[in-house]
Amino acid sequence: MTRTTTAGAVAVALLVSVALPAVAAPPLPDLDQEAAAKLVPHQALYRMSLKTARNGSGVIGAAGTMRYRVVETCEAWAVDTNIRLEIDYAEGEDVAITWSFAGVESKDGLAYRFRMRHSRGGQVVESLKGEARLDGPGLGGEAKFDEPSGETIRLAPGTLFPTRPLAALIAAAEAGKRFFPRAVFDGASLDNPYQIAATIT
Repeated sequence: MTRTTTAGAVAVALLVSVALPAVAAPPLPDLDQEAAAKLVPHQALYRMSLKTARNGSGVIGAAGTMRYRVVETCEAWAVDTNIRLEIDYAEGEDVAITWSFAGVESKDGLAYRFRMRHSRGGQVVESLKGEARLDGPGLGGEAKFDEPSGETIRLAPGTLFPTRPLAALIAAAEAGKRFFPRAVFDGASLDNPYQIAATIT
């Protein structure tokens, strides 16, 4: 029954991500190992194709795949995403784009490692790598990048790493809450942390 309720809560949640400054969030529900256990390791493969293109973009076609995988270890959750996309232009050569991301988050939600690589036409256009840590549950912390070297981002109190919001969303739904705002740091770009908001129906 718990698994069914959990899946339903996530399925009907409307998630909206916007790049906004991180702000202090309300206290989290109690997220212990039992809450973390409600997350289920899984993977999914998606096919992508072009539906519409903006006028003047020159794009006449696009196709590719995205693989998303969540793996559980004794002490952490590991998530990786891999995207391969071929874009066809009316003029000029077709372009192959690849984007890969991997993050490992401790089950207590306080430590996180990440890496991202974006390539276009076989050339790396962006590469990020680093680690982040929170000073305690509900407290702030810091993210330090090895790539680009020396880049540091302060994390406001209430910031979560990517896996934790899933468990928090489930706990909020089971507690009967209808709205779930949170600041999240995932390391997938330098435009972090960002705000997410979920409406649970």
